[in-house]
Amino acid sequence: MSKLIVTANVSDLSEPDWLENAKAKVQAMIDNDTIVPSINPTALAVKGRLTLMDAEILKRDNLGDQIKQCTINIQSYRSEITGNFTNSWANQIQVAVNGDEGKVKLLHFGVKHSDDTTPEVTIENSLPSILKVNNSHLEIGLEIINDTTKNNALPFGAKDLIVFLSIGNTEPTDIKTMQYLGVVKKGKISHNFAKEDIGKTAWFIAVYDSKETGKPVAKTSKAVSATII
Repeated sequence: MSKLIVTANVSDLSEPDWLENAKAKVQAMIDNDTIVPSINPTALAVKGRLTLMDAEILKRDNLGDQIKQCTINIQSYRSEITGNFTNSWANQIQVAVNGDEGKVKLLHFGVKHSDDTTPEVTIENSLPSILKVNNSHLEIGLEIINDTTKNNALPFGAKDLIVFLSIGNTEPTDIKTMQYLGVVKKGKISHNFAKEDIGKTAWFIAVYDSKETGKPVAKTSKAVSATII
């Protein structure tokens, strides 16, 4: 003769499933209190613990939201303060110290010596150049450098390097008529196309936007194209 063994079957459940199962068990014990009339601990006592557990879960979830918001706030403050240092203080300190490197270091700022005979690479005297187009099935990747430095470093005064995309037979000349593709990271960016785009021509223009105004200042000398395959 087989022997009936009662199991709880809750050990491998996720937290939400465990809660749902536990609450169902407790409510069933309350609704059917004559089956095991002297259950210990009582169903009401266990229900009280579940209520406390719900409160802790809610507290934890609220803390998670607070942590996320704190992280967003921290990044915002950091970005703003960094801008104060780089866009405001550095220039004012440079004027005030009149070449005294010791004073700069005393203020915990850095010093970079430049050769007066070599013009500084700025957003005004250089352009982004699309060096290479990597074309594969339904994906086109670009490798972009600064036409003066021949590397992917942003010129002085540039906030970002942004790429715009247009699909069609006509070469675009105005980025206002083009689709925003994204910000270039480490000189590379790629885009995936839909099957219905196969055979069409994709045009790309890269732009440096100004750290001071946020507006486009220098762009690729001409749009670069590739056939979508």
